[in-house]
Amino acid sequence: MLGGLVTLITRVTRIIALIIGASQCYNLEQGPRRSTYRSAAFRRTRLRSKGFEGMACSIARVLEAIGDRWGMLVLRDLTLGLRRYEDLRHSTGITNSTLADRLRHLESQGLIQRTLYQERPCRYEYQLTSKGRDLTIVLQALAQVGDKWGLDAHEEPPLLFIDQVTNENVKLTLVSDATNEPVKMSSIRMQAGPGADDLVRWRLDIREKAQRVNNLA
Repeated sequence: MLGGLVTLITRVTRIIALIIGASQCYNLEQGPRRSTYRSAAFRRTRLRSKGFEGMACSIARVLEAIGDRWGMLVLRDLTLGLRRYEDLRHSTGITNSTLADRLRHLESQGLIQRTLYQERPCRYEYQLTSKGRDLTIVLQALAQVGDKWGLDAHEEPPLLFIDQVTNENVKLTLVSDATNEPVKMSSIRMQAGPGADDLVRWRLDIREKAQRVNNLA
């Protein structure tokens, strides 16, 4: 009878351990839990970091989704094909807590998704969603500008974008939406779109007034 009781206790203990392990699985690669304590410096930083909610600006919408420079580098690596937490940490060189926080943010914004590929301990692979892949053009634009700045300093591009069909370098350029013909940056002007609010129109009005002053000078 004693032996049966010991066996029962052992089985119950194992079941409890499995339940606890499953509940912790979700957060295993998500870094340390945030403390309920927040320092005065942290609170001041949060106050300065105002979100872009309600702002009529497509640029602000993208920046809000990315988060910050580390978020952009994580997206860069996912675009290059890196998938696993340790690979992302090694590539970016950021701390575990920072990487975990950025992954949480990017996932909450619908830019990435994760898939469990190992249990005990839990390990995830991270991949871009369709929304996340939209940012490839942003990454290429940043790389193109960075290459230009690097060439000014006599440096070679560290990353090339290649057409798989022709094996030629490709670059972003401005083209007419109507004719698909190239357009020079110097001939571009911005105007209020259908979704513009009063603040957008105010910004454009300030620019136009400044241009008129410059034309009179």
